[in-house]
Amino acid sequence: MKKINNNGFTIYELIVVIIGTCFLAWLVFYVHQGISINTRNDQRVTKIKNTQSVLETYYSKNGHYPSLTDLNSLDFRNKELVNFNQSNLLDPLSKDSTQNLELSSMPMKDMFAYEITDSNGGSCEKDDLLCSKYNLIATYEGKVNKNSYYIRKNID
Repeated sequence: MKKINNNGFTIYELIVVIIGTCFLAWLVFYVHQGISINTRNDQRVTKIKNTQSVLETYYSKNGHYPSLTDLNSLDFRNKELVNFNQSNLLDPLSKDSTQNLELSSMPMKDMFAYEITDSNGGSCEKDDLLCSKYNLIATYEGKVNKNSYYIRKNID
């Protein structure tokens, strides 16, 4: 009787191994992606809180908040905002670290927003001595606790 040589794998065994390997690679990629998004969202929250702290210090010293124009001015930030880390204005996904050292007037992807108003909710850009309320806003990647935005309001 002739012996059959079974030293190799069948095509079915190879397909099962390939599919299993692809599934594991996809799973690792998917989990890593979720961890990266959570990390960037945590960075957004930290940066907004740090910026809020500086704004509240400015308010206690001056009796008003800076206008959006002032806050977007590098000269103003260097002169008026003590211990302000400029990188707090950068969303973690910002591509150009020099161009995006500004805040937007409305929430945008990859850019923080600073909505500043007078006590009645009107504009205070022409007279920043009237700036008394603000919202600092970061746009999340995806949703966090069913929210698309992280919002910090002025401390009353």
